[in-house]
Amino acid sequence: MVKNNYKNENNFTKLLYNQITFGLAIIGVAFGVYFTFANPTRILENRVSSLESSTISNKELQNQLSTIQKNDLHTIQMKLEDSIIMINDLSKEIVKLQTIMEERIPASRK
Repeated sequence: MVKNNYKNENNFTKLLYNQITFGLAIIGVAFGVYFTFANPTRILENRVSSLESSTISNKELQNQLSTIQKNDLHTIQMKLEDSIIMINDLSKEIVKLQTIMEERIPASRK
């Protein structure tokens, strides 16, 4: 009888061991499948979010450069207008000087 109980316990232990092993294998396979499909998705989501932030920063940079270009262009136009006014004033002064020189120094007659 003692041998029979020992045999039943031994069979029960084997059965319990096999069931636990089978359960752990199923859980392992389930996690393996999950991580096989979930990790690439997370990696791609991280890459997409980094590309989106990069795109946003590029747009901000383009806006800033556009603003700088507009401001610089306006400044250059203003300086050009000032230069044209100064050239016109100098031209008038040169004409005045030329007139004065012609009046004071008569042209030599041949």
